[in-house]
Amino acid sequence: MNLTLVTIAKFSEKMLWVVGFLLAANLVAMIIVVVRTGKVDEDEGCVVKEQGALTGNPQLATGGNANVLGAGMNVVKEKILVDRSEFISDESLVDGTATKSQRLLVHCIQLFFFLFWLLFVFIGLSRVPSQPIEGAFFVIVPTIGFSMAAVGMHRGRTEALRKLKKSSIANG
Repeated sequence: MNLTLVTIAKFSEKMLWVVGFLLAANLVAMIIVVVRTGKVDEDEGCVVKEQGALTGNPQLATGGNANVLGAGMNVVKEKILVDRSEFISDESLVDGTATKSQRLLVHCIQLFFFLFWLLFVFIGLSRVPSQPIEGAFFVIVPTIGFSMAAVGMHRGRTEALRKLKKSSIANG
């Protein structure tokens, strides 16, 4: 039994390095997604004026306030309320209105939570041979906390699916 625990502990110590590297890489990916999609914080709460071509302007399609200057040019006024701290709802993920970068960010956050949980589990498993109570604590307590968070995320998704199904039945 002790040899098995020592083998698991050695494996867990190696996996700590792998999970730590993956956690850091995931964090870098999340930072890149936020920096690429977010606006500068100075624009928050301000009206931004952009001048561009009249054709293919997404602001015109979504009802943005555009003043046509003539000869295919326009000025688009866009109020930036909150951009980098934008809330991504479960409804937008379920009904497909979330952008690709928002979906990527949600998947990165879910992966971050999973890797963070694995980090605690491997710390606990590496501590089991020398300090079994501490090792069990590092495995059991985070597992309970992260499973409760996973259940909450699942409930949010199923609630959004239920609302989407209810609205699609009511609409047609």
